[in-house]
Amino acid sequence: MLVKSWYSIFSPLLAIGLLAGCGGSREVGLSPSITVADLSALPKPQAADFISTDGYGSRVRPFDRLAVQVLNAPELERELEVEADGTLYFPLIGAVETNDMTPAQIARKIEDKLRGRFILEPSVTVTFEERLGQTFSITGEVTKPGQYVLPPETTLLEAVAVGGGLSEFADLDDVIVIREVDGSRYIAVYNLRAIQRGNYDDPDIFARDIVVVGDSPNRRLLDTLVGVAPLLTNAVFLVDRIGQGQ
Repeated sequence: MLVKSWYSIFSPLLAIGLLAGCGGSREVGLSPSITVADLSALPKPQAADFISTDGYGSRVRPFDRLAVQVLNAPELERELEVEADGTLYFPLIGAVETNDMTPAQIARKIEDKLRGRFILEPSVTVTFEERLGQTFSITGEVTKPGQYVLPPETTLLEAVAVGGGLSEFADLDDVIVIREVDGSRYIAVYNLRAIQRGNYDDPDIFARDIVVVGDSPNRRLLDTLVGVAPLLTNAVFLVDRIGQGQ
């Protein structure tokens, strides 16, 4: 939920020129592409946000199960699970990097590794067997940072619990959720203490979200803004229109 009066909340920042302009979106920090967004919540990702732009189809994620078939080589037919780091292990050729690739692209990579060494002209088909790759990442001041399979209908507080809970030095007033939707990177600043008190709703977390608790490289560009987080009773939403204003 957005703060109703930006001027009253951010007047200390306005005084030193960190938020510019009057009315509408305002630039924040050093990047002219990052602005305060007039949102009541982060936008939900659409199906298109999980589809590659090259026409190949859905991208493979960690923990997806893939069916791999090699024409005229039934002994190489496999159902394989993508490792947490995006690696797929296939007979004869070993590790295959799959990060942000589609099944068709992975098939071409396996063909390249098999060609000439094991099969003269391989023809490989890769399809999804099971989509377990709906994951999110959590980093910063949690006890078990990392990438996790996203449980159904997970909220921010539940995502923190999946990451092992807050570390000893976590700042409940300083939690960021980063989400890409339709070519824009949205950044929300939350106050977990305010959520726990019922000041505003516990937001939903979606696949590919990044949750940052406390200090981390992902939030250092927003240090000045996050510094006023204890003053907030509502979340703050920003949008970084990727590739614009650079």
